[in-house]
Amino acid sequence: MNLESEESEEYGQLESILTDSPKADNARKGLLVLEVQHRILNFLVEHCKGIVYDKKLDRDPLMLEPIHPELPGPTVKEGEWSLAVDVARESPYAAPRVVDLQRHITDTRRRPHPDFSNPGRKKFFWDRTIVSAIDEVYENIAEWGITNRLIDELIELHKTQPMGRYTTQEFDIEYLQSICKMQILLDYRLIELCQRELGFVFPSSPALRSMFERSSSGLRLRDDLDKKDELLWLVRELMKKDTDCPKNVVAAELSRLVQTDKNYKARISPMAARFIADLGLSYELRAQSRMLCPSLFSGPAPLSGEQVDTSQTWVGEQLRGLHELKMCTSVSHSGDKFLRLGESGDPARLPYPINKKRTKEHVETMQKTERQLDLL
Repeated sequence: MNLESEESEEYGQLESILTDSPKADNARKGLLVLEVQHRILNFLVEHCKGIVYDKKLDRDPLMLEPIHPELPGPTVKEGEWSLAVDVARESPYAAPRVVDLQRHITDTRRRPHPDFSNPGRKKFFWDRTIVSAIDEVYENIAEWGITNRLIDELIELHKTQPMGRYTTQEFDIEYLQSICKMQILLDYRLIELCQRELGFVFPSSPALRSMFERSSSGLRLRDDLDKKDELLWLVRELMKKDTDCPKNVVAAELSRLVQTDKNYKARISPMAARFIADLGLSYELRAQSRMLCPSLFSGPAPLSGEQVDTSQTWVGEQLRGLHELKMCTSVSHSGDKFLRLGESGDPARLPYPINKKRTKEHVETMQKTERQLDLL
């Protein structure tokens, strides 16, 4: 069945499958389900005809799309927060705004997932949600903040190096250590993290989910896909452990493709686009840093083992705050010290009266708690 087309005439159409295809068994089961559904639908229609025998059963008027009145113009400019008056004016014509995330997630499913219906698993779901909402955001801010400060330091130190020198022995040790810090931060944190997370985030894009299948080693692209799809080819090469194409070239081309071609960008989620952009930028930073001192990245190292250890210790100290944050926001790491928010939160340590009446006192309390979270 075609579930990838955006055309209403093509979506849902049955497609032919070879008998020896690995999808043949699922296709047979799907056809049986469709046949059962068709017979049940005919049964229900016949009974409905008996119930509403006095009604006109002309199908054409039912297929006409209703004409909706034009929405009133907003009172704010694009990009600003909507005012309450705008929400009230649109309410007769538009769907209600979602203000409760928990209710929204539950309402999007006719049959709620066990994570929402089972009390024990519901708690587990919200524990993971807090990690995504707090830890991942602050992690991204902190990592790129460290990178920006290190770039500024490298720029200032580079200005002090005499031009025309090509031997690393003539460079300042502080300058070489700054380059070494950048290499360690990129190779063992930014690039490794982005590439690993992209392997999970990319397949979650709605337009691409059907192109992946589970295997004993995890998710992998299906073998029957179009080999000329440039986006899938680049991602496949990026996910391979051993490939003839350098990873930095693949990441740069993937980032260029997503940023310049709107058709490719529409196929992936905003989170996948962010990781692709971060990965391309990280590889570009690595290439620029390598030009300053190639021997630090390959060949005989110009720094002693003790000096390299000092650079590694510096990077570890810079990232220590992220570890402490994870120990508060991740229940698998923190145990009883897990940081809880909202109704099941910890009012004594972090009061957050979000469900109470919006008063000046309550707003100031929430702002104070948010500042404490920033300090973490």
